[in-house]
Amino acid sequence: MSFSPSSRREELGEVAINLNPMMDMFAVLIPALLMLSAVVEVAIVEVSAPSIGPSSDPPPKEDKPPLNLTLTITEGGYMLTASGGELAGIPKVDPSTPMPQIPIKEMPIVCSRFRGTTPPPRSRNADRPMCDDKNARDAVMFWAYDIATLNQAMLKIHRDYPDERRLIVAAESAVQYESIVDALDATRVTRLADGSLETMFDQVVLSPATNM
Repeated sequence: MSFSPSSRREELGEVAINLNPMMDMFAVLIPALLMLSAVVEVAIVEVSAPSIGPSSDPPPKEDKPPLNLTLTITEGGYMLTASGGELAGIPKVDPSTPMPQIPIKEMPIVCSRFRGTTPPPRSRNADRPMCDDKNARDAVMFWAYDIATLNQAMLKIHRDYPDERRLIVAAESAVQYESIVDALDATRVTRLADGSLETMFDQVVLSPATNM
């Protein structure tokens, strides 16, 4: 005499698991994940790490020396130097007392990006009220990096040296991560008056952090 599976489970004391709640949860979770994947954007900034030690291959011969344009990010602002050419319109840096040619300045900053903290450089904004949900939509006065002036300075250098695409980026150890990312965005591309985009320095080499 044969027994049905349900009667056999009853004889063995097995309990049938109700999978309906789990299936209902996955039915709600999967569409939610698909919707989030369309909202969240992942941006990648391609940079090169500095090489360690001399290369085994001889350097290629060039008709003219490279510009070696270097952007140094300090807590006081941006410094631009070039060992292979002159940067017209940008003051030279005095090695004895290095001062940023594009200093930070006090300007209104929308707080929505910096909830729970203050914009960088945060050491200069330690006495300012932090951004929160109450003032998220307000433009609050903070000390901040002059990204717009950096973008225009890089555009002028790009026009003076149209064949140059390489940029060395160095930062003090106290500089926040988002300050480096903002500088990379400002030096890579710019929007012209007609709305088009012009690529400037998209070959970035990160230099080890320095304390100046």
